Amino acid sequence: MKDVVYDEIELSMAMNSIENYADFLSRCIEQYIGLLNKLKNKGIQDELICSKIEELATTMRPYKTVIYDECKNISEKVNKSITEVETADKFYFPNGITSMVGSLLSKFW
Repeated sequence: MKDVVYDEIELSMAMNSIENYADFLSRCIEQYIGLLNKLKNKGIQDELICSKIEELATTMRPYKTVIYDECKNISEKVNKSITEVETADKFYFPNGITSMVGSLLSKFW
């Protein structure tokens, strides 16, 4: 069996970036839909144009939920993966290594 290098901090930071970006995208979609509604209500009052604008807004609305759901799914998988690795981890820090490192480092202070 090969050793696996697994950096929980890097995974957590990546997950945090994904969550932040998903939140940003969701807010962008909300703003876009808001702009479409303003355009529909204050723009050219043509039935065909207004229906196309509404159709576009209707098409965009589900993406906000899809982004949220996918982000949640990724987050759950990352957390599960971290837990599984922690459970299976058989690495034991050698006894006395911290005191030895501490004594070596004390020579530099």
